[in-house]
Parts: sequence; C-alpha cells; structure tokens
Amino acid sequence: MDSEYAAAVLTEYKLLRNKYESLTDSLSLWKNRVTLASEKGETALLKAAEEKVRALQEECASLEAAKNDLERELERAKQELKANIGIKVTGSDPRTLLAQLQKIAGAGNGAEDDLDKKLDTLSVESELERLKRDLSEK
Repeated sequence: MDSEYAAAVLTEYKLLRNKYESLTDSLSLWKNRVTLASEKGETALLKAAEEKVRALQEECASLEAAKNDLERELERAKQELKANIGIKVTGSDPRTLLAQLQKIAGAGNGAEDDLDKKLDTLSVESELERLKRDLSEK
C-alpha cells in the first residue's frame, strides 16, 4: 500500500462524509416541509415534499453504504500499514496520515506537494460550503 492510495481513500472518505452530512441536513429540512404542508392542508406541496423526502432518503442510504465501505477500507489500510511497516497509525486526519507515510518513505521534507495543496483546497472548499449553508439557513 502506498501513501498516495491511502491519502486518496482518506480524501474520498472526507468528501463523502461531508456530502452525507449535507444531505441529511437537506432531508431534515424537507421532512419539516412535509409537516408544514400537511398542517396547512397544501396537498400539492405535500405530495411534492414527500417525493423529495423519498428521493433524499434513497440518496442518503446509498451514500451511507458508500461511506461505510470507505470506513472499512480506511481501517484495512491502517491495519496493513501497521503490519507491514511497524508504525502506529492513528486517527483519520489526512495530514497526520500523510505525514506518517511521508516519514516512512523519506519524503515530505521539502515544499508542499500537490496532495497537500489539494487537501488544503478541499478543506477550504468544505468550510466555505458549510458557511454558505449556515448563511442560507438564516
């Protein structure tokens, strides 16, 4: 197992987890809309909201399954690294994992590499998306 693969799995997991969390927030919002439409007697809105809830539930189930698969893959990668290299791999922080892998490979002592830049960009983009969601809810 190489560090690029482990970092890619970890990055994919983080992105999927963020998407899943966002989707569950949307699901909660649409469930509230179903309740509101029902209370107000708006049958057309109720039907549309219920369809949206069903679609979001299906997507949530699919993402949850994929997220669980990636969690298992991350755990397998950690166990393989521990067994093959003899280091302690802790947590699922991409920077920590990457630093541990680079230390073993003898890399990472120079300027930031492309992966580190991508992780920084993903973190910034994720935070920006969260802030946009928070602002749109207000």
